[in-house]
Amino acid sequence: MDLILNYVNQFDGIKREWIYEFTEYMKTKHPDIKPVLWFRMPTYRIGTLFFAFSVTQNHFTFHTNDEECMEILKRSLQHASFGKRSAKMKYKYKSETYVIYNMIEFIVNKMCRL
Repeated sequence: MDLILNYVNQFDGIKREWIYEFTEYMKTKHPDIKPVLWFRMPTYRIGTLFFAFSVTQNHFTFHTNDEECMEILKRSLQHASFGKRSAKMKYKYKSETYVIYNMIEFIVNKMCRL
């Protein structure tokens, strides 16, 4: 876990706030799913499913290879932009983070069935 804490601590301000919030959520709600740094991002993986978090100057990104999750995100996040396996949220849209938390639980439930 020290690697994740070191990752979080390299940021400041809003970037640190967002990445800390999501990594702490996982640490508290799902301590059995141990994160790794994959492509320099906190990543949670079981079997072939994964999700990860990253931050940039202007946005937070939620990454996943779960196609069903990505389709739900596209329908649910009004202010996000999307890549093939990612949803990017500008920091000013914090009110939509509940969607990401719901998708984390959605994916964790799938992971537990593997």
